[in-house]
Amino acid sequence: MKRKFEGKEISLPSKEWDEKVSMSRWLSSDVILSALTKEHKVKAVIHPFYCACEYRIKLNLFTFGKIKVKLPFTVIAPPASVDCKGYTGDVQVLIDDYKKKKGLFLLLNLEKEDTLNISENCAAIGKTLPSCVFLNSFEKFEDYLTKLRSSYRRRVKIALEKGQNLKVKKIDNMDFDNEIYELYLQVLKQSQFPLETLPITFFQLSNCNIDVFYYENKPVAFVMYYIDDGFMSFVLGGMNYNFRDVFDLYYNMLLHMLMIGIDNKVNAIDFGQTTEKTKCRLGCEIDERYMAAFSGNRFITKLLCRFAHLLEYNQEIIKNNVFK
Repeated sequence: MKRKFEGKEISLPSKEWDEKVSMSRWLSSDVILSALTKEHKVKAVIHPFYCACEYRIKLNLFTFGKIKVKLPFTVIAPPASVDCKGYTGDVQVLIDDYKKKKGLFLLLNLEKEDTLNISENCAAIGKTLPSCVFLNSFEKFEDYLTKLRSSYRRRVKIALEKGQNLKVKKIDNMDFDNEIYELYLQVLKQSQFPLETLPITFFQLSNCNIDVFYYENKPVAFVMYYIDDGFMSFVLGGMNYNFRDVFDLYYNMLLHMLMIGIDNKVNAIDFGQTTEKTKCRLGCEIDERYMAAFSGNRFITKLLCRFAHLLEYNQEIIKNNVFK
């Protein structure tokens, strides 16, 4: 007889939920509710030993490979594409409990320490997209430029020169309109590793900063970020690909983030996942992230473990000697 799933789905907003996940800003009731759409349904699950945020989506089992096999997964992750976990508490208890249900399950953005708490052969564990973190030791952006080796400094100056006609303005979140939202959708369409599509309300109701890049009073790009207790995180961005190369938009978006972080004297800037080569050329370091895939069916879990190497992200070794 199959054991009963002990996690309990709760309705949000919930004071109990927010208290239990208080250490993770991306699991709060407000964030989850702002990300809901008719297609993108997110559930909050409470258990005596864990809390989990889950949603259903069809994913390519071999996302990081050449094979395409799309299957329905229950993903345990924040409702937004950020590089943090979608649960709090005991990861082993969570996996054991979810195995009482039917289907495929995927835990995203685990840190190395988390994987050490998962029993051997309990789940297929592999690398996913790493985070790129800039450790800040600079007082001013000019100090950063001075410390760069000549080839990297030259690349930064080329980008800044191309972007000199852009105007950057911080907007109120409720002024995030459909024209700016379209910039996010353009990036999503170009993404190699897309997950969910966030609604415009996610941006409007967030408590993050949103800076918009304008050319001739038309928005061509934006960055969304937050700063908290000496730490800065790049959350999401968008751009008009017709202007990408003209203004070296993506590089200027990253440089803008770098300037903001240095001006605010943060200790570290989390530039998030993807495009790690570009970010490392700016001085970022790789911070590994992992995923764990498993099933309520023991045989399928064994198969996932057996072919874990085919599921994971095989990142090239990046060695940049950026600073003098």
